[in-house]
Amino acid sequence: MKKLLILTLLGFAATTGLCSTFSSDGNLDFPDEVFTDGILVQAENLGNPTKTLAGMGGDFPWAAYYTNTTQNGVWFDDPVDGAKYDNSYDAEANDVVKNVISSGLQSGWNGSVTITLEDLEAGSDYRIQVLVGPSWSWCGYDLILPVDEDGNSFLDSGGNDGATGATADIIRGTWTAQAAEETVEIDFNDGDGSQGFVMGFVLHKMVPETSTAHNPAPENGAANQETDLTLSWSKALDQETSLPRTDITDHFVYVHTEPNMPAGGLTPTTVADSGGTFTTYSPSGLSLNTDYYWRVDESVNGSAAGDPETITGPWWKFTTKSGAPTVTMQPEPRYYTAPGDDTAITFEHKDVTSFQWYKYVDGVSDTALSDGADYAGTTTDTLTILDTQLADEGDYYCVISGNGPDAQTNNAKVWTERLWAYYQFEGDLTDSSLSGYDLTASQPTYQFGTGLGGGSALETTLEGDNATYYFDPTETLDQYTVMMWAKAADAEAIGDYDAVINNGDFQLGYYNGDVAGVEEISEWFHVALVYDGEFSRVFGNGTLNNENENFEGDFEKIQILHNRAESNTFIGLADEVKIYNYALSDEEIAQEYIDVAGGTTCLYPIQYDVNGDCKITLVDFVQYALEWNNCGLYPASACSE
Repeated sequence: MKKLLILTLLGFAATTGLCSTFSSDGNLDFPDEVFTDGILVQAENLGNPTKTLAGMGGDFPWAAYYTNTTQNGVWFDDPVDGAKYDNSYDAEANDVVKNVISSGLQSGWNGSVTITLEDLEAGSDYRIQVLVGPSWSWCGYDLILPVDEDGNSFLDSGGNDGATGATADIIRGTWTAQAAEETVEIDFNDGDGSQGFVMGFVLHKMVPETSTAHNPAPENGAANQETDLTLSWSKALDQETSLPRTDITDHFVYVHTEPNMPAGGLTPTTVADSGGTFTTYSPSGLSLNTDYYWRVDESVNGSAAGDPETITGPWWKFTTKSGAPTVTMQPEPRYYTAPGDDTAITFEHKDVTSFQWYKYVDGVSDTALSDGADYAGTTTDTLTILDTQLADEGDYYCVISGNGPDAQTNNAKVWTERLWAYYQFEGDLTDSSLSGYDLTASQPTYQFGTGLGGGSALETTLEGDNATYYFDPTETLDQYTVMMWAKAADAEAIGDYDAVINNGDFQLGYYNGDVAGVEEISEWFHVALVYDGEFSRVFGNGTLNNENENFEGDFEKIQILHNRAESNTFIGLADEVKIYNYALSDEEIAQEYIDVAGGTTCLYPIQYDVNGDCKITLVDFVQYALEWNNCGLYPASACSE
C-alpha cells in the first residue's frame, strides 16, 4: 500500500521565501509542464473535491495520519484547458477553514507530508514529481529524497521558494532506489510558522528510451488523429549492440481512456513480433474527440503479460479528432471573370456531411443559394456562378456541417472584369463607368483645355490656381490597370518629378521631362500601369518599359495631376483616364494605345533591333555587316590573331 502521512514534527531545514497566502475564493492554476518520459509507476491525484480530511471541524486538527491512494480524477499532468483545483470553502461561512484547499492535503505548522513508496526495484532510478500548492504566509519547501548520493551525510533535497498567487508548483527529484520501500518527504518547515499543500504526485522509473518499446507513431501527445489510425513503434534495442532485440516474441498493447489506471486490470491485445524493427497495431472502436493512453509491453522469450521478464513500456497519449467539419484550404479571396463566363469557387475540407453556399448581404440576412439558372453546386464544395454578370459581383461563402458545430469559409469576392472608373473630361468630372466614382475637386473652379480628338481635357497651368482632383473608392482592388493620356505644357514646366496620377503606393508621371521612354514633351503620350497582385508593369505608348516584382499596391485615395501630398503638380493636360479592376495583358495595353493613336506599337524592345523598327530584318544585319572586322584592340597586332 502507498501511504501518505501528514506530520507536525520538525523536519529538515527548508529553503524559505515569501509567497502569497492562498485566496479563500480563488482557484489554483495547474503548472505548465510535467515530465512524462520514463515508465509510469504511480500517478496519485489527491485533488478529489468530494473528499474531506478526517477531523475537519471547529478546531481543525491538522496533526493526523491520512491515506489516499485514489486513482480517479484528473491526472495533474494532463488537465483540461483552464483546469484548476477548486477551493470550495467559503471564508465568510467558515473562517476557520478559509485557507483550506479542499482538493489537496495540507501539512501541519512547520510540518511535512511524507509519501511512502513501495514495490521499488533496488538499483533502479526513479523520478518523483510533486504538485505543491501555495503555503500559509511565509513559505518554502524542500523535496527530501531517501538517499545521500553526494556523500555529504545529509539526505539529498531540492528546494523551492514557494508558489506565488494562485499557481501551483512542480518540485521533482531523481534518485537510485536502495530498497523496495522508501519514503520521500515534502518539508514545509521554515522555522517561523509555515504550512503547505500537496495536490498529487507522479512516479516514473527512469530507463534508457531505447531499452523499451519506443519511437511511437503517432508521437506522444499527437492531436487530431483519425479514429481508424494504425499505431506503430520500434521495439527495444539491445543496449550493448544498439540493435533490435532478437528475444522479443510478442507485444502486449494496452489502449484505454483512463490516464490514472495502471496496466494491471486491463487486458492487453497480443501482437506477434514482426521480426523487423517496427511493429503495428490498428485498434478498433475509437471515439471522436477522445484522449487515449497506450502502452506496449514486450514479451521476452514467450513471457506473459505482467511477468517480471516482460519489458514494461512507457505510456503514450494521442487525441482523436473532434469530428467537427473543418476548412483545410480556404477559397481564393478574389475571383475575376469575364462577363458571360462561369465562375467556380471551391475549397478543401474534411469531416463534412453537408454544404450550403450563401451570397453575403449584411451578415444577418444573407441569401442562401439554390441550383437553377444562376447557380450550380450550391450544396457541394464548389459553387459555380453561371453566366457571371455585374449583378453577380459580391462576396460568397459556404457553411459546412458535420459531427460538431458548423464552420464557415472565408468570403470570396467575385468581380466581373470591367472598366472600373473612366474619366473623359468632356467639361465635367463624372465617372462614365458603372461604378459612379465621380472626381471631387478641391475648389469650385477648375479648367479644361483641348483634349484628344478635339474634345476637352482636364488642364493645369503655371499661372492658374490649380485645383486637386481625387476620389475615394469604397472597394479594394488587389489587381488593376491604370492608364491615361497626358500632355505636358512645355519642358520648363516639368520639375525633377511631376505626378500625373498617384495613390500613395504608385505614381505615374514625368521624371526629368520623360515618362516611360517618351521623349516628345509637348506631344500626347499614353502611359499605363498594370498590377496583377504580384508583379507590376509600366508601359509608354503601348510599349513595355519596366517590370517590378517587389511592388505592393493598394487602391485607396486616387489623386490626378497631383501627388497625394499635393507638393507637386503636373502642368499640362490629362484625358481618357481609365481604371480597370483586373490586370490587362500586354496586347490589350497596346490595343488601347492603337485605338487612339492608330498605326502600330512595339510591345517590347527587341535585342539587336539596330534601326528601332521593332523587328529584326536585313537592314539590321547590314548595319552589323558594315562594322564587320572592325577592331579596337591595342596593340593593333592583336586584331589579326
